[in-house]
Amino acid sequence: ITVMFNSGTDGDINQVNVQNRVSLAEPRLPSEVKQSGVVVDKASTSTLLVYNFTNEDPNKIDYSVETISGYLDQNLTDSIKRVTGVGSVTYYGNRELAIRIWLDPNKLAAMELTSSDVVNAIRSQNRLVPSGKVGGA
Repeated sequence: ITVMFNSGTDGDINQVNVQNRVSLAEPRLPSEVKQSGVVVDKASTSTLLVYNFTNEDPNKIDYSVETISGYLDQNLTDSIKRVTGVGSVTYYGNRELAIRIWLDPNKLAAMELTSSDVVNAIRSQNRLVPSGKVGGA
């Protein structure tokens, strides 16, 4: 069952009201339905809008899927999530940027470090910033 509300209503209050009504009806539901579970969620699972981001640069710069995904994640996701009425933002086909690091156990032992020390050092220095230019033109 999908319940829809008018724009501008309080989603939290709506969810509580629906949950209360479901709780009243639950004892009368068939056992199969009770076993499957009844969930009240204020977000819709249906997709309302789809944007397509592609590599169509006139200079033929080859932007990989990872580059486009990284740009969207760093520059658009939070802004889109802050738009009133947006429940979630999902990317399909995206790939996260990643760096693989191989550790030399002998060198770690010589420096009296563990792999956790390296991970913590990387996390403390990690910064996500949009790509571009720094400085003069």
